[in-house]
Amino acid sequence: MKRNIQQKKIKNEPRVCKVESCHSSKKHDLLCCQSSKRFFDALSTRVHTAAWFGIALFGILFLLPDFFAYFLGGLLIFILCAEWPRLFVNTYKELWWIAWWYPVVPFALLIQLSLDQVMKLPIAMLFLVVFAYDSGAYFVGSRWGKTLLFPSISPNKTGEGFLGGCISSAIAFAVIITMFFDKNVLCDFSVLQKSIFFIGIPLLISCASLLGDLFESWLKRRASLKDTGTILPGHGGLLDRFDSILFVTILLYFFRAKISFLLKVVH
Repeated sequence: MKRNIQQKKIKNEPRVCKVESCHSSKKHDLLCCQSSKRFFDALSTRVHTAAWFGIALFGILFLLPDFFAYFLGGLLIFILCAEWPRLFVNTYKELWWIAWWYPVVPFALLIQLSLDQVMKLPIAMLFLVVFAYDSGAYFVGSRWGKTLLFPSISPNKTGEGFLGGCISSAIAFAVIITMFFDKNVLCDFSVLQKSIFFIGIPLLISCASLLGDLFESWLKRRASLKDTGTILPGHGGLLDRFDSILFVTILLYFFRAKISFLLKVVH
């Protein structure tokens, strides 16, 4: 009799384990589905915001170029009045002096560049390539990011995300170049020149974008902030959207003479 009871217990034990493993598997699948839903909902919000903001930005740049400088000036005033003070509420007030060279100086350089009609296309390329970098880095880093780059400054920045941003920025740069520049001139470039042009420039832009993002993350981390504002759903504040662009603007300004010459050659 005892043997029969023990055999029944032994027979029932695997079934219990199977039921528990089945429940844990379903729970894991449910959590994965919820995580994926949250990710794609956030991505959808981010894309929609980027779309209408990009339409407004490029619409003013190309349709109302005389007002683009005023548009940038308005963005700078909003950042300084509504977002910049949040970075120094009750802490690190001695860092207020940073505002004179970030974000004021990069915005001033961008405004000065926008007054030159020749630089209109490079400014548009700057925004598109940086936006492509941010989008690629966000998507790849969120889905497959594991290798943390600077966890003490920005715990969400990963090597996989940076690589994804570099690839997306290179693709965006190549598409823009082939669409708006003379292909015959580009065919005359040597292999080294093509490598520098199609790989080196996007890589330089990606590195500058990463530095701009890290610098703003450093400021936010000291103020215990996730975002500088909420005006751009999915992105945060205007400074969160322009942090990468501001550092790349400095590169664009210092290389503006070579860029203008290159435009005359290949356009």
